[in-house]
Amino acid sequence: SDFIGGGGFLVCNLCCGPCGRTDLLLGYRYLNLRDELTVREDLVAADGTRFLITDRFRTDNDFHGVPVGFSAERRSGRWFAAVRSTVALGVSRQTTTIDGSTTIVAPDGSRSVFPGGLLTQPTNIGQYTESRFAVVPEVGVRVGTQLGNSLRVFAGYDFLYWSSVARAGDQIDLRVNPNQIPPPLPLNGPARPAFTPNPTDFWVQGFSVGAELRF
Repeated sequence: SDFIGGGGFLVCNLCCGPCGRTDLLLGYRYLNLRDELTVREDLVAADGTRFLITDRFRTDNDFHGVPVGFSAERRSGRWFAAVRSTVALGVSRQTTTIDGSTTIVAPDGSRSVFPGGLLTQPTNIGQYTESRFAVVPEVGVRVGTQLGNSLRVFAGYDFLYWSSVARAGDQIDLRVNPNQIPPPLPLNGPARPAFTPNPTDFWVQGFSVGAELRF
């Protein structure tokens, strides 16, 4: 799994004083989550025939949304505490790619390659894309101390929730029609495995330490 994100905010100050400030936030949020699951099998039959089987499931999620929220900071002497909370509404574009292959190595060394493995067959191999409405709330907290007029250090905690994503493992159909297992036979029976979208949610949390220099 790989996860990245970014964005920016316009800040409108609601109130400001010697002990802190509160701001209204409005901006743009982008998130990307990539997930991949690969299953490999190396089997040898009683007659010496070898089967090299690969099943691969990959998902790619992109979120584009508009976040709105607030940030507040309070100071007491050299110490400060800050909180930022936003909720982004937008579209989650979910792409699922399913592919696989089977290589059959005969006892004499000759090879035959067929599309599809065990969980990936002609009935579900392909690329599928759909867009869903998604909500992304995010909360961040920081505490720190002022070391001088322009330098301060802090430690923080962040939590982000994404309401609709496609994960690779959730797109696997475990019901397999054995007639499709390579070398394939004419389809007889249910067209399984099949692709059925199965979105879920996703959350991530993190801790940070840093320094801030203000001019």
